[in-house]
Amino acid sequence: MHFNSDNLHIYHQLFISFGLGLIVGLQREWSKSPIAGIRSYALITILGTVSAILASSFGPWVIGGGFISVIAFLVINHPKDSGGDHRELVSEIGLVLMFCTGIIVANGPILFASALAGVIAILFHLKMEIHQLVRKFSESEIKSILQFVLITLVIFPVIPNQAYGPYDFFNPYNVWLMVSLIVGIGLTGYLTSKFLGEKSGVILSGLLGGLISSTATTFSYARMKVSEETELKFSSGVILIAWATLYGRVFLELFITAPSFDSIRLPLLILVVSSIAPFLWLKRYSQRPVNEVLPNKNPTDLKQALAFAMMYSLVLLASSYLKEMLGTTGLSLLAIASGITDVDAITLSTGRQFQLGTILESEAHLSILIAIVSNVSAKGLIVFVLGHRNLKRLILWPWLITLMTGLILILSSMIKY
Repeated sequence: MHFNSDNLHIYHQLFISFGLGLIVGLQREWSKSPIAGIRSYALITILGTVSAILASSFGPWVIGGGFISVIAFLVINHPKDSGGDHRELVSEIGLVLMFCTGIIVANGPILFASALAGVIAILFHLKMEIHQLVRKFSESEIKSILQFVLITLVIFPVIPNQAYGPYDFFNPYNVWLMVSLIVGIGLTGYLTSKFLGEKSGVILSGLLGGLISSTATTFSYARMKVSEETELKFSSGVILIAWATLYGRVFLELFITAPSFDSIRLPLLILVVSSIAPFLWLKRYSQRPVNEVLPNKNPTDLKQALAFAMMYSLVLLASSYLKEMLGTTGLSLLAIASGITDVDAITLSTGRQFQLGTILESEAHLSILIAIVSNVSAKGLIVFVLGHRNLKRLILWPWLITLMTGLILILSSMIKY
């Protein structure tokens, strides 16, 4: 049975409305709201449900009358501001939303009404925490969030969904969709590292570094001038976790761009294990703050977004051209070159082409594995060029294990297909 308003008795709707009103009203009563308490919120939510029920028989004007009643209640009971201090209208808006919640209870979906009431209660209760969180943002970080909004909600909707150029390689809509995905992943890691960086241990540091950039994380930790064993183990652990996070990142990108690409999931899981298993042998780690050495570039910078869009488009063009000229060999050469610096572009372009049917599953499978092995090779070289000799010792075998695992997966892929 589907849980919606159509198969709920009218009394069930009444009790659900009453319960949701009590949940939000309980918080307002506890915080000593000057506008309304637990009974007022419950009654106004019930008023919304009753208005919606009556509207089915007497017309939508009943809901309008209920809404006017709520507004009148707010005007009559609005407390006077003392000393001209500014007051937020949070309680007033909450009451109006709970009236709307009551209407949703009657008309459905019920789960949305429950979620709405839960969100309202949480926003009420976390007032201090939210204000403190906002004060922690710097001007540049606010700018990053606004740039992400610009990239995803302002630019993206107006971009044409039409293919241009040779091989129809350039579709602005699809290119910017990939940009939004990469920027969103990077921004998540960037903001999380800001608030949790000082408290993070080796696992969280590696996860955040992998979300932001596994290559940049490898570079940052490889060049650290440390000699104590615990710090070296910490650095090597972060690097290995960041590598494993890269494979999870590739999985996420392919899951979004090519959900039917099932064959690549097991190899990615094997690669994750190949990075995690050596890490588990390292027993003790330094708990020193690490936010200073995590990559801190702004992931929403428009120049970087445009640079990735250009790289992604060029990879699409090169992929189409090399496939026509050299077949699978051309795609493999492109994967090697692209994987050295960035796996995202080749992953997203390959996933997109596979989903559109322009390349075979065998070609897509092989290209992604080759790009990953190319990237692992490059990151290992970074450690051996920049790293402390003891860090090289700790990374050598895990790096070789991951590299050999990747090569075995490539060979098995070639045999299978």
